[in-house]
Order: sequence, then structure tokens, then C-alpha cells
Amino acid sequence: MDSPFVILNPAARSGRAGNFVEVLQELPGNPVVRFTTRPREAEELAREAVAQGYKKIVAAGGDGLINEVVNGIVSSSPVDRLDQPVALGVLPLGTMNVFASELKLPLDSLEAAWEVILENRFRHVDLACATYLSPTFAIRMDEISQYTRPQNAFQNHLCMKHTPRDFKNHFETKSSQNLIHSNSESRAPQQQRFFVQLAGIGLDAEVLEETSSAFKMAFGPISYFFSFLKVVLKKQPTLLLCCEENGEKKGTSILLGNGKFYGGAFPFFPDATLDDGHLHVLLFKHHHFWELLGNFPALLLGQPRSLRTVQYFKTKELAITPQDSRFQIPFELDGEMVSHLPIKFSIEKQRLPVLV
Repeated sequence: MDSPFVILNPAARSGRAGNFVEVLQELPGNPVVRFTTRPREAEELAREAVAQGYKKIVAAGGDGLINEVVNGIVSSSPVDRLDQPVALGVLPLGTMNVFASELKLPLDSLEAAWEVILENRFRHVDLACATYLSPTFAIRMDEISQYTRPQNAFQNHLCMKHTPRDFKNHFETKSSQNLIHSNSESRAPQQQRFFVQLAGIGLDAEVLEETSSAFKMAFGPISYFFSFLKVVLKKQPTLLLCCEENGEKKGTSILLGNGKFYGGAFPFFPDATLDDGHLHVLLFKHHHFWELLGNFPALLLGQPRSLRTVQYFKTKELAITPQDSRFQIPFELDGEMVSHLPIKFSIEKQRLPVLV
């Protein structure tokens, strides 16, 4: 179908995005507009749109909505990017609009952003992928062994350092929290989600976890700073990171960028582009309040290499696990909480066509 299929999050922009419903319906190109009423519904709507033959699926909202729409498209579309029939469009109606900033889309004019969608210019961007164990199952020991069995030198290095028992202990801790136990016929329940802009492990994810929707609607972007002040005072457990290019490293917080921006138009990952085939990593070695605050000016200016306690590097694949498996360390993708460690990240080069 030639008409764009628009998925609107009416709760975006502190609830003001709902005012755009009639405006969207009156835009040229005969758009079909649907709006979400609950989490992950955008993913379902995107899958339905692909099944119905729509070629342009537009996310009208923020980075979290874009993430849902992307996962809906990718889970329904051919794997080969050259044969991908469905393209993503973006109407930046969110609070931060980081991905839209990365694409240099108009941020202040809905009509101008819509013109971009109608002009049919495409750019293929990388898709970052997170693979993790489902938190809703207690895993049998043999299943965990299969999940961690080395397939190459990179995985062998990871398994030598972090045995299946580490993963077992991690999930046994979770099983005390009313987890659903898998039966003997089940396979290890790996889950996979894609993201287009950013992942955060540790401090960044805890700040998101601390920031309620009501708090965000009341105070806007500054609500994250209030949550940061609360979370940063807590002791952070040590993370173990393993990647093929750089070996094993330790830190207390990690940010991964597919593009260069974080938290708006701040170039935390200055070397990154959306189609370079790499994940860009910021590893924070320590967790001290004044040290973290002191790092911000250099990060905001795109100068992470000038920081003594921050490592900046790129990779195509990495795995992260807590040093102490008793800790439940959260991670977020594109500004939305997902689950807890352990996790493995990879990149699929130029997988997704985007209207630019």
C-alpha cells in the first residue's frame, strides 16, 4: 500500500502528542493513523501494517516508540536488507528525539518532517542487537551450558571467565522472585531486541528505572537529572565486559552508541555514524559523584578520549555480565527499560531503510 501507516504515541511530549491526531489525519498522502494505548502495542501495530502490505511505517513519537516500531518491522520483514520492502519514517514528537537529531530531520515542524516521508529518499542504517536470557524462566543447568558453549575464540574467552554456574546463580537469584519455571521440554529462552540509537547498562538504566512516567510528565527532561542525583549516590557493582577486539575490561557503567548522540544532540560518541558497522562504547571505570559530574563537560563536547577514567572504543560484538552474580543490573535500549544482565550485543550493518 502506498499510504504511510502512522503509529502515534499520544503520551509522548508529556501527553501533548495526542493533540496531533487530527493534524496527522489531514496531512497529504492519505496517511492511516493508529495510536497506542499500552506498552509494546506499537510493535504489534507495526507487524500488522507489514502483514497488510504497507511500505512506509511511521513512528510519531519519541525514541522509545521508534524502538517498538523498528522491532515490529524487523520481526516481520525479510532478513536481507537489499530486499527489505518496508521503510521506517520518523515524526519527532518525543521529549528528546535523539534518533531524529542523528538523521538531521526537522524537529520543530511536523509539516517539514512529513515532507521528508513523502519524498521517498532512503538511507540504510545499522541495527544493533541485544541478546539476553528471558527473566521469566528459571533455566536448567544444561540449557545454560548450551547457551554459553563456545562457538569461537570470542565466546571461548567469555566462557573461561564466566562459567555456566555464574549464569545459573544469576537466574536462581531471580527464581526466588516468583519466576515461571520452564518445563523439561523447553529450550533456553533467549530473547532478542534491536535498537537504533543507544543502550545503557548500569547507572544510565537505573536512572531510567527511577524516573516514573508521572515524574517525567510533570518535570520533562529535567526529571532525569533529579533521578541521576538519587541513583549516583548508591554504590554500583562491577561490570565485566568482553569483546574480541579489546579483550576483557571492568567498569561500573557502560553506554553503547549506534550513532554519535546521547540525551539530545550531545556527541558522546564522536566517531560514530549510523552506517559504520560498529558499536561505539563508553566504559566508565569508576563511580564517584564528583568524578562523574566532572566528566560531563568533555562528554557534552564530544571529547571522551580526554577523560582519564573513561574508555572509548568501538567493536562489532561484546558481552557484559556482573562480576558478582548476586546483583541484578538493568539495561535499557533506546531509552526504554528491558531486562537485566547478562547480555550480548552485536551489529547488523545497514539492515534498516529509513526515510531521510
